[in-house]
Amino acid sequence: INPETTLNQPVQFDSRQIPFEIKGDPNEDLWRSIMRGEWDREKFLSSYKSLGETVTIEGDRGIPDLNKKRLLTLQQYFTPSPLIQLLTQILMLNTPDIPASVMDNSCGIGKMFQFLNSSAEIGGIEVDEKAYHMARTLYPKATIIKDSLINHPIIPADYYIINPPFSIQLEKKNCEYHNAGWGR
Repeated sequence: INPETTLNQPVQFDSRQIPFEIKGDPNEDLWRSIMRGEWDREKFLSSYKSLGETVTIEGDRGIPDLNKKRLLTLQQYFTPSPLIQLLTQILMLNTPDIPASVMDNSCGIGKMFQFLNSSAEIGGIEVDEKAYHMARTLYPKATIIKDSLINHPIIPADYYIINPPFSIQLEKKNCEYHNAGWGR
């Protein structure tokens, strides 16, 4: 994708041709159903485990190992569906027949697209091979590219929806804010 192109570009993609090892993957059952051609979008969106949920560091020391874990997980954490649904409603992107181009510059499996109306043009960038493959499977008409967003600084779209930095955790004692403590 570059500024001279639109988000909807035909790209050859065969979701049954998985180019990576799935044995032992936390999402192995989902991948197997793709290879069989039997899959359910809603089940995948609710069941797929992100790297942030599955990658662990032996002897994790919390804050001191935060950068190491962020590198291993590619900072991949998915936005909860109720938050996505609210965002989509607020922006009126769920309203039928209202065309809009929507871009997510680190789309993961494409959860941010799940409540968009069917006329929305979808574009995404994803660096993780597995998440990219899942996004292309879930949204075959979308333009989703496997690359780092650093290589695509300008992509035209009407709306840019991205997930907040759920992978960042802070520690601040005696703080009234719930999200300023350890944990999720």
